[in-house]
Amino acid sequence: MGRVVAFSLIDLFGRKALIVIGYGVAGCAALMFTQATTETALLTTAMVYAAFADIGSLAMTVYTPEVYPVRIRGKGAAIAMGWGRFGGMISPLVAGFLISADNLIWVWGLMAAFQFTSAGLTFLMAHETSGRNLEAVAKPVLGR
Repeated sequence: MGRVVAFSLIDLFGRKALIVIGYGVAGCAALMFTQATTETALLTTAMVYAAFADIGSLAMTVYTPEVYPVRIRGKGAAIAMGWGRFGGMISPLVAGFLISADNLIWVWGLMAAFQFTSAGLTFLMAHETSGRNLEAVAKPVLGR
C-alpha cells in the first residue's frame, strides 16, 4: 500500500520530502509500538509503520541512482543497495538476540533510531533531484 501511494506522489512532492516524511512517520510508529497494549493499537501501529517505511524505501530506491554520475550510476547504486541488503541480513540476527533476551522494546527503539537517522540525514544532506536532468543532478556539489 505504501509503495503505491509513494509511486503516485513521488514526482509531485519530490524524493527528499517522501524519504523524510516516510522514515520520520515510520520512526514515530516504531516508538508508538513500544507503548501499544491492545490488539487494535498494535495492528494500527504496525500498519502505519509498514506503510510509511515503504514510502521512505520507495523514495530512497528512486533517489539513490539519481545522485551518482552517469558513468558509475549502476555500480554506485549496486553498492548502496548492497549495504542495504547487508543491513537486512544483520537486523533479524540482532532482533532475534534482543527478543531472546526479553528486550522487545529495544528492537522497536533501534528501528525508530534508524528511521529517524535516515530521515534526519536526508533532510540535512540530500538535494532534491525530482524534475531535474540526471547529468546535472550527478555533478559534484562543492561544499557538501
